[in-house]
Amino acid sequence: MWKNIAEFYKENYNIDLKGLHLLCSFDVLEMIAQGNSNESINERLGLDIDEIVKISNHFYGFDGWKEDLRFLPMLQYPRYTNKYAYSQVLIQANPGYELEVLTSWNVVEKFKKLEKEFYKYD
Repeated sequence: MWKNIAEFYKENYNIDLKGLHLLCSFDVLEMIAQGNSNESINERLGLDIDEIVKISNHFYGFDGWKEDLRFLPMLQYPRYTNKYAYSQVLIQANPGYELEVLTSWNVVEKFKKLEKEFYKYD
């Protein structure tokens, strides 16, 4: 069935499989970049947690957040010109969340690139 859907979008909208996967995953990707946990995404979108983990691994290279972050990466990201400044401030404000802070910079950076690609299909 997925193959038929992919062929339909390729033929009718010139969207390749990679683009189709991005279009279908975009809401999940955005919620991860906002700091929502897999469980929160599951509750809001009704997607199976295993599917959320697969999407996160495919696009971001990690399993997603185990719990909602105490800070909003997408809100904080534009305030800093580099990962070092972002990390210093957020680690100081969120002790014990060093890995989450460092990972969140990478996630938002990747999301910003994916977002540009996403809007090519809009």
